[in-house]
Amino acid sequence: MGVGLVVAVILLASSVVAQTVINGVELPVVDGSRLLCNEQSSADGRILCSLNASRYDVLTFWPESCIRLSQQESRDCLAVAAASMPCRVYPSFEERDVCFRTKLNIRPAQEAFTICIHTDGADRLKCLEALNEDIVRMASFRFDGLEDKATDAYKRGVSPSRVVGIISRLENAKLLLVQAKLRDERAKIVKDIQRDWRLFASQAREELDR
Repeated sequence: MGVGLVVAVILLASSVVAQTVINGVELPVVDGSRLLCNEQSSADGRILCSLNASRYDVLTFWPESCIRLSQQESRDCLAVAAASMPCRVYPSFEERDVCFRTKLNIRPAQEAFTICIHTDGADRLKCLEALNEDIVRMASFRFDGLEDKATDAYKRGVSPSRVVGIISRLENAKLLLVQAKLRDERAKIVKDIQRDWRLFASQAREELDR
């Protein structure tokens, strides 16, 4: 299925459900028809297009990790991505995290876990599932911060292929986080992307110093 058709299907689904609700916070559905880069046929083409269209305060293109989810998940992913954009203007990761947690009503993991273990029966399982979803959202948002740094490197002159490569890996890591069932699996995904990022940063510095 081409990305244009995927977008059209998600928009149709979005017309039925008016809101995405995350932790009790209602997020408006994003009008995907107004976003850029959908006409590109490949993931790398869409990422390269997004590098030239990106703004840190407004969502201007479909994140690749949102495109490759199911209809419901993709709609929710896009809504969360749009809601996160104002947080990405802050210079420090700490400020960005506070903003994102506030927007989506995400508690610190230890606090949320304590609440869950004092919850009974089936509600405890639901609580733990919600906690895991929030952990994935926070990790994905921090990957967005690395994507922003990669975009800055592109604008400073790092080669498009190098930047597209690291952003592609970051987007794939977001998908793997969603699919991971165990904490150890998530930890390995984060460790692997940290290794990839260190290599990218080293190569980008060498490229800019030439």
